[in-house]
Order: sequence, then structure tokens, then C-alpha cells
Amino acid sequence: AGNAGQTNELIDRYPASYRECLSIGSADNNLQRYCTSNMSRNLDMLAPGEKILSTYLDSGYKPESGTSMATAFVAGALALLKGYVIKKNIDIPSKDLTEILKKTARRYDDEDRNNTYGYGVIDALAALHRIKETES
Repeated sequence: AGNAGQTNELIDRYPASYRECLSIGSADNNLQRYCTSNMSRNLDMLAPGEKILSTYLDSGYKPESGTSMATAFVAGALALLKGYVIKKNIDIPSKDLTEILKKTARRYDDEDRNNTYGYGVIDALAALHRIKETES
């Protein structure tokens, strides 16, 4: 989604705002929208993105913040879900896994989605439980 969100303006960034892409915002350590994470009409979800330990120059590590950190959490969650359905031989297309991740995100109000949180903050465990429910 981008890291220019220090205002309350809706900022649509590309390629994140293309329909075929996921637009990921970053959440702070309290699972609220991180101060620089963009709000957008196309925002899909938030993921942890504040002070995430990341690799850095000269084989080092450094805490980083922003949507690049958050996007890795979403990619990892989707990889976890995909690995599970492959292992259990469950026929769920990748596109549907993305929808499950959206539908199981932690919401902050009664809206299905909004421009601040998208569908909410990812919850990989809730998504995995939702997939397990389809096994029965």
C-alpha cells in the first residue's frame, strides 16, 4: 500500500492498487495502522510492520518498519496455508486462500472492510482453522 500515509488522505499506489494484487498496509505493535502506512480504497489488509528485525548491510540485522516488512508476513501466511492444503490434498485454489485470509482477519469494527484497515490484521491461525473446517 505504501508508506506515505502520514496524512488522512486516501493514497492509491501502484502496483498495489491493481485488482490482481494484494495491497498490504503495516500495523504497529498494538495492531493499529502504523503511522506511515497509506490508507487506500484498495487496501486489502494489515500485517505487523513496526520494528521488524530484518537483514541489513554487511551481514547485519536492523529493525525496520513499513509495508515491506508487513508484506513478508502476508506472503508467509499464504505459503503456510498453501503448504497445508497441498499436504492434506485439499482442493482450494490460491485465490480462495487469499479470500480466506481476508475473511479471517481481525476486524476493528462491524464493517466488512474499510480504507484504514482493509479487511483487518491478518490472523494466519484463524485462516488455518477455517481451512480445517472445510475438511469435515
